[in-house]
Amino acid sequence: MERRKFLRYMALAAGSTMLPSFAWAFDHQKKYKYPRRLVVIQLAGGNDGLNTIVPFNNDIYYQSRPNIAIHKSEVLKATDELGFNPNLKSLKAFYDKGQLSIINNVGYPGLAPY
Repeated sequence: MERRKFLRYMALAAGSTMLPSFAWAFDHQKKYKYPRRLVVIQLAGGNDGLNTIVPFNNDIYYQSRPNIAIHKSEVLKATDELGFNPNLKSLKAFYDKGQLSIINNVGYPGLAPY
C-alpha cells in the first residue's frame, strides 16, 4: 500500500470516529422548536440600566430620580421587584414565553474590560 493511500484511509478512519457526536448535535437541535441561543445586549455609554429594567418596588429608585423615574403604573412587570421599560414590549413578550432571562447588575469592576 502506498503511503499516501494509507494516510488518507487513516484520516477517514479517524474522522469517522467523530461522526456520531457530530451527528448527535444535529439531532439535538431538532428536539427543540426554538434552538437555544445566548444573546448578550451590552449598551455601553448611553444606556440607563435603571430605566431599562426598572426596580419599581424600590422607594430609593423613586427618591433618587424624581423627574426621570418610570411610574409604577407604566412598568411592564416581570417579577414582584423588577419590570421592563414600557418601550420594551417586544422583549417582555419573549420574557413571558420563557425565551428571555434578565441578568441584572453585571459589569466590569472599575469599568475596564481588561
